[in-house]
Amino acid sequence: MSTYLSPNTYDPPAHISAALRQICERTARIADRALGGAACSIFFTNSDTLLDYPVQGQPLLPSEQAFVGWICRQAARSHSPLLLDGTGQDPLLAVYPEPLPALPRSIAALALRTVDQPTIGAIAVCSAQPRTWADGDLALLDDLAAALVSEITLYHQSRAYSMLADHIQRSEHFLQLALDAITDEVIILNEQGVIIAMNTAAQASWRSMAPQVIDVGLGRSYFSLWAGAPPEYATAAMAIATGIHSILAGEERFFTHEYAYPYAGEMRWYSARISAFTDADRRRVVIAHQDITARKRAEAKLRESEALYRTVINSLHEGILVHDNLGEILTCNQSTERILGIPQEQLLGKNSLKHTWAMYDVDERPFPMEDRPALVALTTGRACTDVVMGLAPPGRDRIWILMNAYPLFRPGDPAPYGVVASFSDITERRRTEAELQQLSLVASKAESGILICDNLGAVEWCNEAFYRLTGYTLDDIRGRRPIELLHGADSDAQTGPHMIAALRAGSPVLEEILLYRRDGTPFWAMVNITPIFDSRGVLTKFIVIQNDITYRKELEQMKNDFVALVSHELRTPLTSIRGALGLLVGGLAGELPPQAQAMIDIATNNSDRLVRLINDILDIEKIASGRMSFAIQPLPILPLIRQTIDANQPYTQQYGTWVELEGDLDEDALVYIDPDRIIQVFTNLISNAAKFSPRGLPITITLSRHDSTMRVAVADSGPGIPAHFRSSIFQRFAQADSSSTRQKGGSGLGLSISKAIVEQLGGSIGFESVPDVGTVFFVDLRMQPADPAAARQRLPARLLVCDPSPTLAQPGAAALPGSYHIDHVRTIGEARLLQARYLYDAVRLKIDVDTDEGRAWMSELRDSQRTRHMPIIMDAPYAAAPDATALAFDPSTLLQAIAQPAQQNDAEQPWILHVEDDPDIRQIVDVLFQDVAQVRTATSVSEACGLLLRYRFDLVLLDLSLPDGSGERVLRFIHELQLTPVPVVVFAAGDSDELLDPSYAVAAFLVKSRITNEALRDTIRQVMQFQR
Repeated sequence: MSTYLSPNTYDPPAHISAALRQICERTARIADRALGGAACSIFFTNSDTLLDYPVQGQPLLPSEQAFVGWICRQAARSHSPLLLDGTGQDPLLAVYPEPLPALPRSIAALALRTVDQPTIGAIAVCSAQPRTWADGDLALLDDLAAALVSEITLYHQSRAYSMLADHIQRSEHFLQLALDAITDEVIILNEQGVIIAMNTAAQASWRSMAPQVIDVGLGRSYFSLWAGAPPEYATAAMAIATGIHSILAGEERFFTHEYAYPYAGEMRWYSARISAFTDADRRRVVIAHQDITARKRAEAKLRESEALYRTVINSLHEGILVHDNLGEILTCNQSTERILGIPQEQLLGKNSLKHTWAMYDVDERPFPMEDRPALVALTTGRACTDVVMGLAPPGRDRIWILMNAYPLFRPGDPAPYGVVASFSDITERRRTEAELQQLSLVASKAESGILICDNLGAVEWCNEAFYRLTGYTLDDIRGRRPIELLHGADSDAQTGPHMIAALRAGSPVLEEILLYRRDGTPFWAMVNITPIFDSRGVLTKFIVIQNDITYRKELEQMKNDFVALVSHELRTPLTSIRGALGLLVGGLAGELPPQAQAMIDIATNNSDRLVRLINDILDIEKIASGRMSFAIQPLPILPLIRQTIDANQPYTQQYGTWVELEGDLDEDALVYIDPDRIIQVFTNLISNAAKFSPRGLPITITLSRHDSTMRVAVADSGPGIPAHFRSSIFQRFAQADSSSTRQKGGSGLGLSISKAIVEQLGGSIGFESVPDVGTVFFVDLRMQPADPAAARQRLPARLLVCDPSPTLAQPGAAALPGSYHIDHVRTIGEARLLQARYLYDAVRLKIDVDTDEGRAWMSELRDSQRTRHMPIIMDAPYAAAPDATALAFDPSTLLQAIAQPAQQNDAEQPWILHVEDDPDIRQIVDVLFQDVAQVRTATSVSEACGLLLRYRFDLVLLDLSLPDGSGERVLRFIHELQLTPVPVVVFAAGDSDELLDPSYAVAAFLVKSRITNEALRDTIRQVMQFQR
């Protein structure tokens, strides 16, 4: 309901100010004077209020006030004046909802509208008498309305500006209070970089940082503050200035820069955060400098702690997984990636409790979900340890792990917030355990006798097969050495000592030995002994495997007897047959009838074929037993090829072909060959080419040089070698088609023999074949280089083995890699004949030389200049042998003897063996003794043992820490082999307690870090003088 007020009787409401009331009163007075005593009423729409200003003290009656108020509301809605003439005939009177006043007045009402047309109310003038409102009255009323609106608008604007000023003043005050309450340094700039606001913390900081800048307050350029700062702030100033410009240019919304500077003897860190805002279309920049020193220090400590934590968990061999309480993986270490084979980025964030990997228990059944260690630890709050699980990660074979899971708790919270799972890969351990179970079963049920002995050779365990083989049970032999029980009257007495010496030097032993069973019956056994060393290189056990080879030995003897029979009983009559046939072919019996001549030719060809077959079989047997001898020397190859061509001309003519020679036909080209053997190779190749060459087409032999190699190629135009046969062409009795044996003839042994011969000559053989085009076999042979000394180095080593039972020497010979020529003899007499004929690189003796003949031979070797320093490896020590040593046959030892020819020690200077793997120490010792001794160096245990076998040294300077084991093994080697007494000076990094066995006497023990060069030199001189 509207409020109707009369200034004379009512006080205006609180929302109508005195100033507004004055404006309305002034307008009413103007209307009274201008319109001749008309009362004025002003209505405000927003408050539904009517202000009534009477004329000459006659206010409107209440009914009149209600009526005038209604007229004003209607006028406010109308765009034209509302006029009542007071006659009571106006149409508006008919729609007035209330009773009309007793004396209706003349009324003119007009809406009050602002410039932009919003209606704020209406103004009405009332006359007590009927009146017709003229145009001038209406124009005056319109001017009054416009003037009233203008004054009201100005009033409201003035009031708004005053309120805004008050608000701004209060806001600025509150802003400054808020800025001063912030501990960060806050500065606000305008677009020109001038400070328009600054809190107390910023003022204090800048005054301390740039004391020479007196005014650090408002209105000063922010950049001028940096200009007054110390030089160490230049980088930070440049970065912050760049950030401010990019912010003002709109290139960035935010900019942050961290900088450090020294303050009060410590490094302080600050962070400058720059942002912008718009104030009445003007850009403002806010800069907040925050002291982040504490945060930086905390971050540094956190990084150190995290790095330490990461280093620790990454150094663990076990895999580490950290889960949250839902099972999601938070972190893992490198071992986790290694064991599972899954990168870390694919693991993080995954839920290990929900993954779909196949999991198995120890019995390889599906692993129950509720028993998974991580889930158990999370649900029970207790550790779950030593759980064996099988996993099948994607794309990988099954792995086995041993897992432990530990819950994580926060103080005061009984529920785990996470779990740490550690696990190790036991796949290999389970496999090893399974294999050990299998091996244990196999060992116990094996047909071979198996022994496990301690490091002294005492038996710890044997299998059932050993009992069946020897008749001894485990109780019979436990704690005893097998040699004590198994050796008999005819056993080799030297076998045991030299086997033990070789084993302690780290070499396995494979020997054929005559042993005796418990009932006294002899049997031949193949004994394979393997030494087992721990990580320090200390011998811990022996594994002995024995096989009964008595039957094989009998077969070998039968084979040898058969070979001897073939050699004598078949070759002799065949020679007679061939000779007789040759005489007949040569016309001894005169001209034979054509039919008889044909039969003679058939007999001659087949006798030749039979001779070749027998020769091939015997050659194969010699190659297999290592008894084929060679006389390798540099010879011209071309005359031998021509000789082979001429010798095979009748054979090639049978197949309608011939041999042509082309290529590098240098008559003086020297190749390392055995002439008889190389002719045998070329004969086989020409024979094969003739068999498969079409009639009317030649066989071509081509010579060509390849660096230091001469290639001899034999080419035919035959059908080529089938693809399926090429991989086996050099095997014994190899034939591409069994029918070719009947059609072409041959044993299928020629290429196998040729390959063996060529490789013994230090060469190689191969072939190339194209179907329906032909085949080329090529032989690459070593040529004599221009330097004769280099030629000698390229010659294959020649070894002489004297053994009454060649089959025993055969395994050792077969163990030598590469190309070596080995001559086997049974007696000293045969050895003396061959040694006089050839210059050998080494001699291996498995025979007693302490006889008249043996002593005479040793004397010859000692007195001869060319054999005085030739290595002789014997099974028993013999003082008269030059440079001889007592050692079981070891291929590596023999190879060292070959590779490093013996040299005569300089009689004027002593020889020192320096065993040291550090190159700097070696160089120092070499310089120290370069004028007083000859120093030979060895960098490992094996190399030192090899040199001790080869040379006589006056002193050994020994380090105890070597790449392949402890230097104590060298001491043990010297002690057990009973070498010529040689003083040993230990020169080690540790103290004397590093020497594990004090029973090995040493002349001196020197510690590297506690000895001077002069003291080292004096000590060695004194030891050598005392020894002499």
